[in-house]
Amino acid sequence: MKSILLYTFYRPPNSSLDSIQQLNSSLDDNPESACVLLTGDFNLPAIDWSLDHPSPTSVGGHLEDKFCLYLEQLISGPTHRDGNKLDLLLCNYPAIIRNVTTTSPEQYGYPADHHILEFAIPQNFSRSQPIKRIIFDYECGNFEKLRNALTNTTFEDMPSENIDHHRKEWFLTHVKNSIPVKVVTDTNSPPWIDGDVRHLLRKKYAALKRFRQSRTSARKQKQRTLSQSVKYLVRQKHRDYLGKVKDSFAENPKLFWRYHKSVRRHQVSNRPEIVYNGETAKTAAHKAELFNTYFSSVFTSPRSSTNLEAVTRSPLLRTELQLSDIVISVDEVTDCLKSLNTSKANG
Repeated sequence: MKSILLYTFYRPPNSSLDSIQQLNSSLDDNPESACVLLTGDFNLPAIDWSLDHPSPTSVGGHLEDKFCLYLEQLISGPTHRDGNKLDLLLCNYPAIIRNVTTTSPEQYGYPADHHILEFAIPQNFSRSQPIKRIIFDYECGNFEKLRNALTNTTFEDMPSENIDHHRKEWFLTHVKNSIPVKVVTDTNSPPWIDGDVRHLLRKKYAALKRFRQSRTSARKQKQRTLSQSVKYLVRQKHRDYLGKVKDSFAENPKLFWRYHKSVRRHQVSNRPEIVYNGETAKTAAHKAELFNTYFSSVFTSPRSSTNLEAVTRSPLLRTELQLSDIVISVDEVTDCLKSLNTSKANG
């Protein structure tokens, strides 16, 4: 399925061609491979828009210099009751347009002087496939076994080179031996789309299918009523879900994070890389190095030649207190690790 860039345009009667020039500039900004569909009321009755001339033929005003000539006009016959062609349908991929027709507004009882334009764009839509992920099943995990394995293991035999990587692999190995994994499926619909909404959606699409088979006024009204009902129900379900998240945040924060995940599911970071002092970082390690460089430059005096004794003798910086060295023992770290609440998220 090719994406279509849709333009709608209106030019007031007897106005200058500056608006055409602005439209042309906007069209030029699109890539050459883009599929552009342009429709609207141009109010240019003096231009020959016949199908024998896919590009506008000049009748004064040098329109060729002000309009993108790669668009092809697809409407045959007049679009106004006076016999003029004021409404246009232009596309640079005319093969995607089907069944272009113009109908007099009197046939539908519309009080308008422009004809009704109808066209079809066949498109094939595919349903998004659910995403399957492998996660740890903490509810079935043996945390006592994991705690004993972490406590009884020493780091003496661990290679000193790239020690962070080895520690990470060592930790994950013990976690995998103590906590099983399971496969979960991520749904493509937000959590407030429940069975009631899906049931009404099925009724809506069934009514739309029947209306396409027989375009009666009764079926059209039913389809519109169901569409409005779906819209109002989704809004109500969304409000109810937000109220539920707010009321249960203290006791059950998982609802909040589930909502946060559903909102940000399809969002992509606009800045996947960072730049500092002309150096671009793309990997996580390189980004950490740049952050370290930045923060060290902020908290380090740029005056490397400053006399330390003169600074310490300053009356503004003199203090009677002296910071002692921080000493952390292995037993203290072990006690902190044992007191961690494994049921909470890491962070």
